Amino acid sequence: NNELLNSQNVRILQGTGRLTGTHSVEATLVDGSTETLQADTILLSTGSRPRIPEWCAPDGVRILTTRDAYPPPEIPEHLTIVGSGVTGVEFVHMFSSLGSKVTLIVSRQHVLPDKDPEVAYELEQNFIERGVKLLKGARSTSIERSGDSVVVRCDDGRIVESSHALL
Repeated sequence: NNELLNSQNVRILQGTGRLTGTHSVEATLVDGSTETLQADTILLSTGSRPRIPEWCAPDGVRILTTRDAYPPPEIPEHLTIVGSGVTGVEFVHMFSSLGSKVTLIVSRQHVLPDKDPEVAYELEQNFIERGVKLLKGARSTSIERSGDSVVVRCDDGRIVESSHALL
């Protein structure tokens, strides 16, 4: 919301930036002009890259990576999310809020395996209240299209069929 950003004195510059010193960044804007910015603290947010296992071939239609999901080609009727780290749980919230039925494959004993177990427990309770199905202790071994469905198979024999899958 630009109004909210403006009220907090946030400027959005479109272009590229490069560090020019400990407290300075040079921005090259889309119109070709440059601007030097000074700051006490500079935060670099480089984004992430989806990890695609060798047993999966995302097609950008039904088998999606995180890059395909901003925005998704369509709002999934039922989405299986593979990966219960920070990015995975963000997508659980997003798609369950958009009305998708969501199944989350949790390869360990709880979501956010490297974070506080109490926080993970509360998050899981929230997911359950939202109707999210958790498959704990299941590691995905294959994701395949089957017509208009996607089938995710796990190493413990469990199988999830949904309209879409997200890595």
